[in-house]
Amino acid sequence: MTPVKVKPPIEEMLRNDTMTDKQWIAELHPDLRSYVYYPPVFGCIGISHPLEHDPGAGGMSPAVINWRYAAMQAQAAQAIKERDWSSYIFTHSKPYRVGAFMDVMDDMTDREYWSELAAVWIGSENTHQNHWDWRRLFASTRGEREYFMNAGEREFFAALREKITIYRGHHRGNKVGWAWTLSEEKAKFFANRLGARLKGGKIREITINKSDAIGYLNGREEQEIVLARAR
Repeated sequence: MTPVKVKPPIEEMLRNDTMTDKQWIAELHPDLRSYVYYPPVFGCIGISHPLEHDPGAGGMSPAVINWRYAAMQAQAAQAIKERDWSSYIFTHSKPYRVGAFMDVMDDMTDREYWSELAAVWIGSENTHQNHWDWRRLFASTRGEREYFMNAGEREFFAALREKITIYRGHHRGNKVGWAWTLSEEKAKFFANRLGARLKGGKIREITINKSDAIGYLNGREEQEIVLARAR
């Protein structure tokens, strides 16, 4: 994507100690004001906007925050102009990337749709927060679904048998999902990690038809099988 230059502010980078929270919010760009919140850890105001996500934003000058936001707006607009879907999506902070994908998916080719969807999926956390969006996106009947995988993953997936045994490490609250693995050891890792944090970690094992899966992803070395329908 063509670089976008936005002139930085000349004000101090850090917030003035005498500025109240009310004054700080008032000096923010109007787009950002309704996205202000008080994170429990940082002890100051945070912002959770699609293009400006910073739990410690309140320690910075509002002018700096506004400058960063303007820069991200310019980058997003330039990406749209150049039809650079990946850059557009990833100018957005992680919790908002599914929404950014959906903003532009109708302008994508089928191959772009599946390739960009995989990138968003791999970079996502807490996918249950966008459950209905993922359900819709994975249910798409668009062609060239094999491009959800890269070349090496496509080759590996094609070599799998028509019946596949897969595993899912889970806790009580996420027994059902799209993300499974071919590795029982990897499932144990997730069950133990989730179990230690949320209690009740367990492993599920099922056998599926290969056609039930969108594909195989191994960019995170998790031997992941992504199902077309959560199970």
